Amino acid sequence: MKLIVSLTFIFALASGWASEKQALVIIDMQPDFIERQGVHKKPENKKRLKEVLAHQEMLIASAKATQTPIIFIEYEGQGQTHSALRSAVGDYANVSTFKKDTSDVFDTRNSFRGELEAHLQENGIKDLLIAGANGGACVRQSIEGALMRDYNVIASSNGIADFNYDPFIYPYVSEYDFSKHCPSCGPRYRQVHDPLVMALEMIRSTSPETSERIDDSARGGMGLLESKDIWFDYIKSRLAPGAGAGNER
Repeated sequence: MKLIVSLTFIFALASGWASEKQALVIIDMQPDFIERQGVHKKPENKKRLKEVLAHQEMLIASAKATQTPIIFIEYEGQGQTHSALRSAVGDYANVSTFKKDTSDVFDTRNSFRGELEAHLQENGIKDLLIAGANGGACVRQSIEGALMRDYNVIASSNGIADFNYDPFIYPYVSEYDFSKHCPSCGPRYRQVHDPLVMALEMIRSTSPETSERIDDSARGGMGLLESKDIWFDYIKSRLAPGAGAGNER
């Protein structure tokens, strides 16, 4: 299943499925995973870590601006989510953290699975915007687990890294192929490379006016950079002092 998405088709991508509610899910971005191979101080790996964190922080800013729930997944016993991401969340109220003790957060052997699934069901969340680590292990298996349970998934390859190698694998552009295990999953899965696409997905479900401006710009042939300006203006307006984005649910 080929799922490489060109920025040329960004607006076609963003006009796809939408459900009642979505959540940004960041998996296992814990320093223990980043540092356990002992190669995190190498210049090239420091650069890759900085880049993936920057993309994830952009996704967090978009989630806050659009009142999208944020979910941190943490492997039990491996410490807290990276401080840069926790700082990016700030005092935003709609954030939750769930533990897991298996690679796939939806695995029936995960002692904490019930807590996450109850949270998703209670809040009507069916679309999962996924970033995190490690791309070839916990992220991949959690995506497959989500699809098997009928969730829709958008994976941010620029928000995914694999710290199990030297050098770190980033950006994580390897294609996930779920067709062998889940033939019906194709329409419910996308992989995107630019955080703007993820932001557009969030904005489309929460701000019809901004979404209409983006659609108009696409029909008028406006390029990606000009569309990013619309997005940045929206983010700044929602995060400005007094805008009320910080603690609304």
